[in-house]
Amino acid sequence: MTRPRHRRTPRRALRVALATLKGAALGGLLTLVVVGGLRATAPSAHPGAAEPDGVVPRVIQRAVADHHCSYSGFGDATVPASALIRTSRGVLRQVSFEVGWDVYNGKRPGTLVAVCLDHDAGLVRVHD
Repeated sequence: MTRPRHRRTPRRALRVALATLKGAALGGLLTLVVVGGLRATAPSAHPGAAEPDGVVPRVIQRAVADHHCSYSGFGDATVPASALIRTSRGVLRQVSFEVGWDVYNGKRPGTLVAVCLDHDAGLVRVHD
């Protein structure tokens, strides 16, 4: 016994509609996961990005210029003399490179902002 052809068409259309709906839902979920992952950045990747009115980024940029600092280092040929860190209270400080390295490695609190060639101006002495 064969079924009439008009009964198969609505079921096929229903299956296509459900498959399309499932695909759209899965695509939307995947988009949300990817966009959410792109917004999550490391805290030291963009120093001062979360502060209102852009006040801190200007302070950081001025300190980086004044102390001959770099956000990414100076290569293998040059060893930095100091570092700019942001303390856990949010204060920007210039410290010795060794203290900055400890901050970077998580041995001291704070966030490493930049490494500097200038080693004398305003250096904060940190004692153990």
